[in-house]
Amino acid sequence: MLRKFRADFIFDGYRFRREDEVLITSPDGRIIDIVPSNEAGEGVEQFPGMLMPGFVNCHCHLDLSHLKGRIPEGTGLVDFLLQVMAQRDSASIEEKNDAMLRAMDQIHRTGTVAVGDICTGNASLEMKKFSSLYWYNFIEVSGLSESIASSKMQTALRLADEFVSALPGSRAIPSPHAPYSVSPALMRLLNDFTPNATIAIHNQESQAENELFMQGKGDFLRLLNNVSSESVNFIPTGSSSFQYWFRFFSNRQKIISVHNTFLGANDLEYAKNSESGCSELIFCLCPNANLYIEKQLPPADMLLESGIRPVLGTDSLASNHQLNIWEEVKTIFAGCAVPPEILLSWATLNGAKALGISDVFGSLEPGKQPGLVNIRKFHPHFWGESVSARVL
Repeated sequence: MLRKFRADFIFDGYRFRREDEVLITSPDGRIIDIVPSNEAGEGVEQFPGMLMPGFVNCHCHLDLSHLKGRIPEGTGLVDFLLQVMAQRDSASIEEKNDAMLRAMDQIHRTGTVAVGDICTGNASLEMKKFSSLYWYNFIEVSGLSESIASSKMQTALRLADEFVSALPGSRAIPSPHAPYSVSPALMRLLNDFTPNATIAIHNQESQAENELFMQGKGDFLRLLNNVSSESVNFIPTGSSSFQYWFRFFSNRQKIISVHNTFLGANDLEYAKNSESGCSELIFCLCPNANLYIEKQLPPADMLLESGIRPVLGTDSLASNHQLNIWEEVKTIFAGCAVPPEILLSWATLNGAKALGISDVFGSLEPGKQPGLVNIRKFHPHFWGESVSARVL
């Protein structure tokens, strides 16, 4: 039997629909049509607030879920990363699995249907077998020594094969952790082994990251010396970290640049004028994690003014209080002048396009199965008290 939905507002992934329209789906959640209410017939279910497609979370670290509440807020990125490294293995396998299962339940309950997840190993693999979510697994690669670049690449490729074999329908692609943690040799190998793929990289999450690349000094040297067995003699590039790493990728990759908290207008100009061979550059914003770590919002207004339409992520429970994309939407809405329809598309259709899954997710178009989320107490000009809940 068909299901029919009506609400105060329906957002279809592109725009708000007329008030008198009804969404019709098949029993398995496939979109049939959106029609005027006088054509919908009987049996229409009425919802308060807004109905919209399921969220797409383009940046998450499920395997850090056991660190929830264990790292203080406002420490800055260097001390945050040192804490992650110190505490990553402080829990048992059972505790880590339990934390991941609870995190996945929260992701599902709050309306997310697809996740771009950073994987530092196979810890999340077994948990994902029991999940109804779609997973795009970014196999994180790091290594500062040129001599280990080949072995690091081969390990990542084997891990990617393991994920794809165990999770039919998902994707797993090696991706660089960050410009400060990947050697030039490893960057070049990542470029060679990811033709036409979607990859992700952490970018400009701290001003100290730019300082490292521009001047070869600052707090990031403390991090590098901590993770390396030898004293690090970092040679500055004279440019921002973004302008350093972007030039490595020339193999038609779609690149999701994550965080971008200290991205500058000069970086956008560099990307625009660059002869890079990447097919598309996408900026992912994780505002609540940026506030948690650096007490700084990403430059959403600057991106909007430049004609750029980002995607959204939550980062991890080590750097966030929840894995709810709606909370990221509310934070941007409260702190930046982004029109409601544009901002909602960042959380839905843009994310689906970024992960290459817009044929199924992201919008309420016939034939898709994007999930359906109810935002209660919603009004386009006031989102403060809204709560998201899955309907389909």
